[in-house]
Amino acid sequence: PRPEEKDSFTRVLLGNLDIERLRWPAGKIAGFDIDVLARRHLWAKGLDYGHGTGHGVGYFEGVHEGPVGISRYNQTKFEAGMI
Repeated sequence: PRPEEKDSFTRVLLGNLDIERLRWPAGKIAGFDIDVLARRHLWAKGLDYGHGTGHGVGYFEGVHEGPVGISRYNQTKFEAGMI
């Protein structure tokens, strides 16, 4: 991989690690709050990606099951048990 590919990969990985370490009280944080953590390492370099960071787990053809999601537009507050 080229140096810029390694750098971008590392920045995405750091964002994923930030999310993995995140702890919050139920009902106090929404998908767009978490999305900022995932993107901030890319933003620091002027980079971004044009899709959501994560989504609910569905079945069959509804794999992007709501209402929960991690994207810049999702305002649903996370509650205990949501994945």
